[in-house]
Amino acid sequence: MYTTQTTPLQQPAGEPAVTGRGVLTVLETRGLRGRGLHFCNHALLSGSNHNLWFPLSPEDDVFTVLERILVMNGAAVNLTCISVRASCPEYTDWLVTFNRVPRD
Repeated sequence: MYTTQTTPLQQPAGEPAVTGRGVLTVLETRGLRGRGLHFCNHALLSGSNHNLWFPLSPEDDVFTVLERILVMNGAAVNLTCISVRASCPEYTDWLVTFNRVPRD
């Protein structure tokens, strides 16, 4: 069974939803290879061939791991909100909102 939740339309990657904020779609997969996260339409975090996956251990909390990846790679100051866009037993699509790193 698939579950969907109504969320605001995603802004294109790189375009702030509000001043100082960024919004991304992140895919979480659960399969034979384990759990993993993929950032959609992000110049750095999607990977050079748009197929970069970050592994998650079974006990990892998605919010904490997403924030760690975004902050470590200089894309965010912190994560503000995640919400489910779509979900089924094999995957979850997350709408991720974060505070951008100020640029001079």
